[in-house]
Amino acid sequence: MQPRTSPIENDAAADPFGVTRRPRAPKRLIPFAAVLFAALAQLALSPGLSSVRSWLHLGSSSCAAAGISTSAAREGVCSGPKVPYGPSWVFNVVDRGHTLRMPEYQVRLLSTSFHPTTVYGRELSEHDYPNRAGVLLSFRVEIKNEISRPLPFATHRTDVDILISDPPGSDAAITPHLVLRPNGAPVPSVTIQSPIPPHAAVTGWLTIVTPLWAEQYFTARRTDLEFYRVDSSSRYDGQIRLWK
Repeated sequence: MQPRTSPIENDAAADPFGVTRRPRAPKRLIPFAAVLFAALAQLALSPGLSSVRSWLHLGSSSCAAAGISTSAAREGVCSGPKVPYGPSWVFNVVDRGHTLRMPEYQVRLLSTSFHPTTVYGRELSEHDYPNRAGVLLSFRVEIKNEISRPLPFATHRTDVDILISDPPGSDAAITPHLVLRPNGAPVPSVTIQSPIPPHAAVTGWLTIVTPLWAEQYFTARRTDLEFYRVDSSSRYDGQIRLWK
């Protein structure tokens, strides 16, 4: 099961760099972990895949015991592997409207905006981008630097991404990444305000390119806006649930 990734040409247009389609969940009632066990290691190491996302730690004792990864969908911090027998990650999960407190910064989601766009790339999927049509999904956020040095934020495409369940609530998804300089998106972007001065806050937009069909799923269960630590090597996943 290989993920599909659309390569980029430039940032001048809405190019879906890093858009990865995750394998759809089997329709048969077979436990998810058993079905995907043989492919998880390969998925986690695939070059176009930012990481294997939140539902893969559903069985971890910390997240399940806290009711974060169960149907209770509580907020909180828990830990567990993203893949069976993999290294442990920390998951920091909040509902939309609440502040996500990361180790170096805080994030507050203020509003969301949708803009149709023309998508460019060498190997576009006709299913995802019929006639090169896509959507710029933009999030207006407030970012507050909590450390005593300038904070580089949203300077790499994988600093922020969105997990879109396809179909809603399933164990399959796509994970489009941040577009650093999108045309036609709201301004100002957070990227141009980076680095953020010590203990200062900025307000701006983060924009991600998504397929047209994904728009209807943006508030579906398991759709999350995900943030990472400034040290990208840290196994820390901050999530703002867009559906709750």
